[in-house]
Parts: sequence; C-alpha cells; structure tokens
Amino acid sequence: MAQLNTRLKAAREAAGYRTAAIAAEALGVSYSTYASHENGSRGVSRPALTQYAKRFKVTTDWLLSGKGDGPDSDADGYPNTRLVSANGSDTELDLELFDQATHAADMIIEDYGRQVSLEKRHKLIQQQYRRLRALRSKNLVKESN
Repeated sequence: MAQLNTRLKAAREAAGYRTAAIAAEALGVSYSTYASHENGSRGVSRPALTQYAKRFKVTTDWLLSGKGDGPDSDADGYPNTRLVSANGSDTELDLELFDQATHAADMIIEDYGRQVSLEKRHKLIQQQYRRLRALRSKNLVKESN
C-alpha cells in the first residue's frame, strides 16, 4: 500500500502542479518543508495535511490511508493557482510569470558560480516573482496571449 508521501505527490501531480517547488509556492510554504513531506523525510502536521488536501482537492483521509476521495482535476483541467502568503492573504499565481521568475533566479545562481541551498533558491524565485509582478503592473513586462 502506498505511503502518505506517495499519495501527496500523486495528488500534487493530479492537481496540475508539475514540480514540488511550484506547489510549495502556491501553498505559501517553503520548498524544503513541502519537499520533506513529499519525499517522506519528515512527518506532516494536521494543519499542513488539511492545507494540502484542500489545495489538491483530495480528502485528508485519502492522503492518510488511501480511502475516500482521491485526486480529481478541476473541470477545466487546470490546477488551483491561488497563492496563499504567510500573512494569510491570497492572490492568483501567474504560472507564466512564475516560470520566468524561476528562469531568472536560475540565471542569477549560475552567474554566482557557486551552489546555493534550495531554500535560498526558493527565496530568490519569490523575490524575482514579486519584481516581475510589479513590473507587469506598471506595464513594463508584457503578458503573452
């Protein structure tokens, strides 16, 4: 029988989040925390389990035991892209902008010439995302159609 971490990954993928990093961003949790839950190296608290179940549209029972409602995509096939920040507010996560922010962060890291931790990479992606979103709001970055 599959373990919780295996079901968590299946739920994430079924919800349309290609990577754990994108899911962590959408959930408003650090990449290292989410990744440790998904790879099974750390236990999942009840509040986190509830948050994951709600985001991935499964039940906590299914995540814990495999019984109950499992992965189910939205009718339009797209993931829930609401981004919940640490202060509790939520906004729509622009996946295209997030991909651009990830690319920009990776280029910065490459130019840096040394390895950085996943936590630092995550923070750099968040910083780049905020900057790109601010530029877009000033019409300095165009939206693609």
